[in-house]
Amino acid sequence: MSYAPFLHLMIRRATGFYFKGECEHYAYRPKIPQAPKPPRASSPSSPIKKALSAIFGICKKNVVKIKSNERNINQILRDSGHEIPPKSEDKDYIDPFVAYEAEVAARAAGASSSRAPQDSDEETKEEENEDAEEEEDNDDDEEEEE
Repeated sequence: MSYAPFLHLMIRRATGFYFKGECEHYAYRPKIPQAPKPPRASSPSSPIKKALSAIFGICKKNVVKIKSNERNINQILRDSGHEIPPKSEDKDYIDPFVAYEAEVAARAAGASSSRAPQDSDEETKEEENEDAEEEEDNDDDEEEEE
């Protein structure tokens, strides 16, 4: 009943009749659902990773700018009739930190779903105790034989 206050006012003005309602009516204000926020890009966690990532970003930006300038210079040389050097291939620079972060996330997901692997070279304390007991038994047997 979003029009109730307006209707009450119009009835009162037109007829002069005022009637009291059971409750106070408020205008309907629909809530607009907020769009979901885009996922945040994963950022390197350690300061060293952040610094290396920043350096890589600067280098990539410089390479792109240099290639753009090189193309502009070659176009100017072509227009003026000069010979231009052969074209160099543009490389796609892939951020190594993205691949590293994906690998770390995959390892973390794999480690959380299964028991952490143990090196077969390392002996546990129980195995060490068993080995020590066997050696003592062997020493006792040798002494008895003599």
